Amino acid sequence: MPKAKTPQWLKILREVNLKSRLREKTSLKRFNTWRIGGNADCLIDVVSILELRYLITLISKHNIPWFLIGKGSNLLISDKNWTGIILHLSGDFKNLTPSEKINSSTKNIEVSAGAALADVTFVQRCFNLGLGGMEFLIGIPGTIGGAVSMNAGAHGAEISKFLK
Repeated sequence: MPKAKTPQWLKILREVNLKSRLREKTSLKRFNTWRIGGNADCLIDVVSILELRYLITLISKHNIPWFLIGKGSNLLISDKNWTGIILHLSGDFKNLTPSEKINSSTKNIEVSAGAALADVTFVQRCFNLGLGGMEFLIGIPGTIGGAVSMNAGAHGAEISKFLK
């Protein structure tokens, strides 16, 4: 059986000095809660917005199929191999940073897309800042990015009511 030709974009990625971890021919079973799925040609644990920008530019330039995941909650992944890049949010994308609006007493919390949604720490930090009402998020699997994307909710509440 002839060996598959390495795509040019993968050669470029191998030579770039990324802090993000690049994995080739990686099983996607470890990256979703159902523990199913084939292999990805390339999976990158993206650690910063700067590197995400670089990767999105490369993906666009080379027309590479791609998909973005956080914790992989509720993803049903095919057993067929994924030809392209899986971007897995890690590093800086898991941050929670309390902040206050300038010239205002309104409190906010900035949360990166890869931060765990079900994490009691997130809800507790919000509560400690006087941002109550998000207790419904405890127990919902996934990340903040996924929750915002799908407008996660439970018990008659939904995350869109808390976004700015």
